[in-house]
Amino acid sequence: KAKLTCITGSVRTVASSIDEYLHAKRDALAVSTVESVTRSLGLLSDSCGDRRIDAVSPEDVAAAYDLLEQSASTRGKIAKDWKAFFHWCEDNRWIVANPAKRLKTTVSVREKQFVSVDLTNKILAVCEDPELRLVIVLSRFGGLRISSEIRDLSEASIDRVSKRIKIT
Repeated sequence: KAKLTCITGSVRTVASSIDEYLHAKRDALAVSTVESVTRSLGLLSDSCGDRRIDAVSPEDVAAAYDLLEQSASTRGKIAKDWKAFFHWCEDNRWIVANPAKRLKTTVSVREKQFVSVDLTNKILAVCEDPELRLVIVLSRFGGLRISSEIRDLSEASIDRVSKRIKIT
């Protein structure tokens, strides 16, 4: 029986399962996505990493989730990562049911945090770098996401006649 535990998974912990999940997903995901998912699952591991994967209950997951101090939007992304991880464990038959399936992954507009126009203007008043000022304005007023959309902007992206910017 002791020789078969590594095959049957009876001693598989949350932390070791997370390691296997990240190893399995590493080649299919972008580097930045792997980093983000690793951080999300690290929070789960901090809370119940030493527990057996098949012993984690929805209450355990909810308790770990309730300890998160991130914004509602970030908590939704973390919940999405936790759900995907446990779904993968379910597909691998390490668990019977996904204990994270009831976590909320969407956030209403009322729950989101926005940078006010007043605060943005205060930041712009002290910002001397023209490129950084452009990044701030495009992200706050243009709705661009800094890491993924501003990076690829070029002069060819701007259509001055129709007053449009093509975001790729």
